[in-house]
Amino acid sequence: MIRTRAGVDREARGQYTVVVVAQDLGRPPQLASRLLTINITDMDDNPPIFVRPLGGKAAEVEVEEEAAVGTTAGYVSATDGDSGDNALIDYRITDGNEGGLFAINRTSDNRGMIYVNQRIDREEVHSVTLTLLCGKLGRRIPARKEYDHTNPAMMQVHILIRDLDDNKPAFLKAEVTTGVRVDAALQTEVLRLQAEDRDPTARPIRYGLHNISFSHLEDTVELLPEGEVNATGIFLLEGNTGVLRTNAPLTRYTHGIFTAFVTASSSPPNTLSVEHAVSKVMDKDIRK
Repeated sequence: MIRTRAGVDREARGQYTVVVVAQDLGRPPQLASRLLTINITDMDDNPPIFVRPLGGKAAEVEVEEEAAVGTTAGYVSATDGDSGDNALIDYRITDGNEGGLFAINRTSDNRGMIYVNQRIDREEVHSVTLTLLCGKLGRRIPARKEYDHTNPAMMQVHILIRDLDDNKPAFLKAEVTTGVRVDAALQTEVLRLQAEDRDPTARPIRYGLHNISFSHLEDTVELLPEGEVNATGIFLLEGNTGVLRTNAPLTRYTHGIFTAFVTASSSPPNTLSVEHAVSKVMDKDIRK
């Protein structure tokens, strides 16, 4: 019988080779020898630990908002000093996953795959920091546990949500009415239109002036002949500021009203928001 004389650790040495000698009590003694290989079988005595960034900092990955459910966000890895089935590792998200936006599954190569589990809107959440816990496959892993940087079986993953330009610019007011004096000088500021885009990475907003029309407010004033009513060029809109200015004399348009449609656009160029702007041309005595 071969016995051990000291403790053995498979993770330190997994195999031993010994020479076994059999000898009788004759004179001279007869003997035989044999080379024997002893393999140390594994005992499940090592906990899995994460391969973490230096200093225990959170690993960082990125995923685009509105990514399809099931989209891979990133992978994490853990190691186990045991072998075979004893080295199989499972993973769980234990904190930081409000709304269940992400989930994690183990892969065939013993890694953890983090993937999108719910719709992600960058305007609602711009980043998520997940706390992960690894453990033996088939054993219970706690569902809730706060991050402990001293525990090598835990790590954090910071997921940045990349913005997708999925919001149209929106005017602060859908319709604006203002007045302007009939004797207003050229380039007089009539009003300043304002729109905003919720996408932080959207291009600067550009404003456009379209479909200007003119009509009389009062039947008591002398009406312009229909052929002479031309509102084109009466106003000028600064594309980068949204400031509407006079661009022609208004004397002929006393007691009239201009109606214009203004657009605001950002990236992509065909994403438009429309505002209805109305300017009333009033007599100078009224606008004192």
